[in-house]
Amino acid sequence: MVPYILAAFYIALQLITGGNYPIFRDEFYYIDCANHLSFGYVDHPPFSIFVLAVWEALFGDSQLSIRVIPAICGALLILLAARITSEMSGSKWAQVFTSTCVFAIPNYLGVSAFTQ
Repeated sequence: MVPYILAAFYIALQLITGGNYPIFRDEFYYIDCANHLSFGYVDHPPFSIFVLAVWEALFGDSQLSIRVIPAICGALLILLAARITSEMSGSKWAQVFTSTCVFAIPNYLGVSAFTQ
């Protein structure tokens, strides 16, 4: 239960603080790539750009909208870490500890703050 609460809090934290800084220059590039879909991009996987194109078609390309996907991916990372701990016969406390540690890693907080 706690990993799900942490994941929800992670999404909320990313979306609340995401408006404090402008769109990153790479995000402009990814938005443009989403407007011109191709499988020939060598600097990023085409599936991520396809997901961004579908997301833009449904919800637009506002600053808040394009930052929802990385926030969800960061929350899924927290849940995945807790699931791996569970599969390795970790107790509930081990799952809470693992998900809390993944939540607090500054690198993940920064990387999942913008679209990649």
